[in-house]
Amino acid sequence: MTSAPPTRPVVLCGVKHCGKSTLGALLAEMWHLPFLDTDIVLEEAYAHHFSDGGRRLGVREIFRRLGADEFRRFEAETVRTLATGARQAEGAEDGTKRAVVIATGGGVFSNPYLSDETLRGLGFTVFLDVGVEVAFQRVLRGGMPPFLADAVDPRAKFEQICHERRKVFEKYADLIFPIEREVSARRQAAELAERITEHGLS
Repeated sequence: MTSAPPTRPVVLCGVKHCGKSTLGALLAEMWHLPFLDTDIVLEEAYAHHFSDGGRRLGVREIFRRLGADEFRRFEAETVRTLATGARQAEGAEDGTKRAVVIATGGGVFSNPYLSDETLRGLGFTVFLDVGVEVAFQRVLRGGMPPFLADAVDPRAKFEQICHERRKVFEKYADLIFPIEREVSARRQAAELAERITEHGLS
């Protein structure tokens, strides 16, 4: 049975490859809501602001070109725009459901250029608490990202990042959804939808 759609934005956070984009898209499909991925929104914003011969760059290439600090500044600008839209959606007075599902980049909630108010203003935040081993195997399948590529021990560095960011994700989470093993994405999405509905968002 499909759970009722939420009436406010649902925001997914977690480390890289925890399933934010996959589960976010499935939740949006189940609830017939718009889906936004901050990485994709960032790519579109970069393509709009910077000319690169008409070729759209992926978030990894943008990170390499801008450098870590400038990338975080640009990411913060992108997320602040989403936060403004989220507040407007929650303030709707015409009775329509303007909820949206948002998947955030792994570093968004640790971005030093984003305020506490902005992050909390995004919406109902779900921390996808994936096991480190599961996440790292997904990282390997997807190709080593820039922030791990130069590490002497990529796995050790990934574990350190997961440990550090976990505290941040827990701080902002309205709901913690554990992912300890690989199961069907649709099954996980259905379970997550039920957990979210239990919080009275519909």
